[in-house]
Amino acid sequence: MNNRIFLLYRRGIGEVPARILTEYLQLIEMQMIAMRALERDHMVFIVTPVTLERCCEQGDAMRKVLEDAQQRHMHLITLLSKYFDPAEQTRCAANLLTNAEPIPLDYERWEEALQEVAQRLGVTVDLPPLRPEQRTQLRAQECFERALSLPPYDLAGKLAAYDEAIRIYPDFAEAYARRAAAHFVNGDLAACLADCENALRLNPNSSEAHHSRAMALAKQGNYAEALESYSAALRIDPRNSRAYLNRGVAKFNLGDLDGAIEDYSAAIALNPNFAEAYFNRSLAHSQRDNFEAALHDYAQAMALNLNTRQAADEANIAATIAYLERLLRRFPDRPQAEQVRREIARLRALAND
Repeated sequence: MNNRIFLLYRRGIGEVPARILTEYLQLIEMQMIAMRALERDHMVFIVTPVTLERCCEQGDAMRKVLEDAQQRHMHLITLLSKYFDPAEQTRCAANLLTNAEPIPLDYERWEEALQEVAQRLGVTVDLPPLRPEQRTQLRAQECFERALSLPPYDLAGKLAAYDEAIRIYPDFAEAYARRAAAHFVNGDLAACLADCENALRLNPNSSEAHHSRAMALAKQGNYAEALESYSAALRIDPRNSRAYLNRGVAKFNLGDLDGAIEDYSAAIALNPNFAEAYFNRSLAHSQRDNFEAALHDYAQAMALNLNTRQAADEANIAATIAYLERLLRRFPDRPQAEQVRREIARLRALAND
């Protein structure tokens, strides 16, 4: 009998419940084997806020696992966090969970959820209660997921929830890593780097912490060290299109145009709808006087509704205007020329805000 119960979760988000759930699933699997009830493969999927976000990308590893589970007609059970927004499934994984059996996951009622998992798997098992340290970790996980569920603009709320998670569970590496990212967005680079250090001390394989550290270093102008941290993040999570984009920006600022184009192309291969990657690759092509490729990538970025302000912030608005003016001088009569003129006018207005 080669059938198994598989556990799926998003790295950097679901480690705490996955670590605890593994013990319970092993007990359930043993009971199913003893009863000769393990007649097919099963998958239990922990779904928290942000879990499905990257499933929008064709190259996402989790997306590929879910597609494979569908093709194999695997029995899929989803444990849905109370902070999970169903709109995330509609937006990023609409067709991947159509046959899943959902079970609400409330960490205060963990044992009830696990008994329901066992029932859905067709067995009755006497499952042990949570140990005190496990219950503490799940309380911290609830605060962590509350932070993840808050909108991006509520930085104060996010930071407060991460603070509470770390207060409850001081060795919570993932909470340090996510709080570091919130500090970065808030402009507190020192706090970001301090949290990255704590996260990496607790978990050297935290891709999120390596990535946030790299962004903070790049923001300080330390592109060489940032490059090392981006590379560390990609060794751990080689399908992270955002990390490829950001490493490409670091290479661009170090004058490595070939390396930048290679990384932007890798980001696009993983996420063909990545407007910022097309925009940045367009910049790199223009620096090599490859204006045909630059104009093609710029048009693609615009077709994908690029947020010009967001992309230009990284490359500097003034430099972006200069770049677009170069394109316009090179191709004044192309069909895209009028669109380029409008973007130049819009960026100038942004620069004057």
